[in-house]
Amino acid sequence: MLRSRQNLRSGWSFKQHDDDDPGAWLPVETLPSQVHIDLLANKRIPDPFMDMNEQSVQWVAEKSWQYKLRLPAPAIHCPENTSTDLVFEGLDTFATVTLNGVEILKSENMHISNRVNVNMTWNSDSENVLEIVFDSALLRGRDIVKQHGEHQFFARQTEEGRIPVRKAQVWGGGIYEDNAFLDACDELGILVWQDFAFACGNYPVYAAFLESIEEEARQNLRRFRSHPSVVVWAGNNEDYQVQERYKLEYFADDKDPESWLKSTFPARYIYEFLLPKLVQEEDSSVLYHPGSPWGDGKHTTDPTVGDIHQWNIWHGLMNRFISIQTGKDIRDAIASALYAQPNGTTEVHKKQRVAVAAYAANTADDPFVIHASLTFNGELVATDTAWPEPFKYLDLNDRHVGLEIYQSGGEISIASRLPIKGFVLEETEGMKLSDNGFDLVPGEKREIQIEAGPTTAPLRWTYLGAPDETSTYRPKL
Repeated sequence: MLRSRQNLRSGWSFKQHDDDDPGAWLPVETLPSQVHIDLLANKRIPDPFMDMNEQSVQWVAEKSWQYKLRLPAPAIHCPENTSTDLVFEGLDTFATVTLNGVEILKSENMHISNRVNVNMTWNSDSENVLEIVFDSALLRGRDIVKQHGEHQFFARQTEEGRIPVRKAQVWGGGIYEDNAFLDACDELGILVWQDFAFACGNYPVYAAFLESIEEEARQNLRRFRSHPSVVVWAGNNEDYQVQERYKLEYFADDKDPESWLKSTFPARYIYEFLLPKLVQEEDSSVLYHPGSPWGDGKHTTDPTVGDIHQWNIWHGLMNRFISIQTGKDIRDAIASALYAQPNGTTEVHKKQRVAVAAYAANTADDPFVIHASLTFNGELVATDTAWPEPFKYLDLNDRHVGLEIYQSGGEISIASRLPIKGFVLEETEGMKLSDNGFDLVPGEKREIQIEAGPTTAPLRWTYLGAPDETSTYRPKL
């Protein structure tokens, strides 16, 4: 049987989906790509990694984008009785694909490939038009959260540093790497710890999502299983730490997967039932670990079981400074003595006064910035305060902190007579705050827009060193 393959990497164009201007279409240099790269190449946005440009390109993620490829009739010759498939190797993420105006695929997972037979829609004697519309993942994600109110969604951003060893850990917040990466690890003898693509969150378990997870896992297990460098699959990155942080339900003695689905941490079903079952079915020779870190129901910081993520470098005990002597000398510091003869040396250093100019009679110390604010178009976007560190050594008790809170419609004004580190307002169900989690310095006022939720619970706040009983205030919004 004859088989031919053609890569559709060039000839694409794209535009904002709701822009009906015929001149809105812009060229795409090559695929794979993504919309920020294509907009930058066409000089429609500034480089997001330069200056404050990241702020000016936020709108891109809130729009839908349409990509189009025109294929002239001779581009792919299809003899009679030939089957024609289109293969998509990862559409990111909510994508609708049409061929000649007919919808052929809806995809909601970029970690799987899709093969679609197009015999019924393919024009063998005229032009074919392939179009892909990518919905805003940001907006679709918000809709999903609203649709599944039964689930507590948590998502955390983390940064992880690793000591250089002959191991590559591909964490769950990344991607399933290309085969070229796996080939290189096979050749160089680098062991691969591969996380499934779950990280720093509490994932839902509604039926359509579980089906997508199973398809994603099977496809990648089949692709990875021929590479001897892949030695461990882990269910997630730090999701069990999310469970601990937010006190989600986890009973180690409960071994019934069906009951896990009804808990506030239903993702346990994914990591301790679904994924290990799929690993056993697709690649039983590889090790499976429910999470990174994970200790068989023990706390994720327990160093006696499982693995741990060592964050103590930043947040744990402060070890002694290395120059402070704590041991015994094992040899003399002076091995021998040198006796100088009279007039046998020359003075090369002599105490003297050094004249230093004080321009404009300024002899004060150099200024030291304690607090800085950054505004963008008149709006406060960031602040930084130079606090003495580490914070755990600061005595912040009995500071007699006074807070003044004024209400004006849906606005709260917060001020302090003394510096405050880590001021946080409690967010109740349905409440929306324009700002939260910040430092305060004397003379500064922080204006916060607040939308109350369905409850009328008092507004509570705390800060580093605050008394056990935090202050409360009942807003009338």
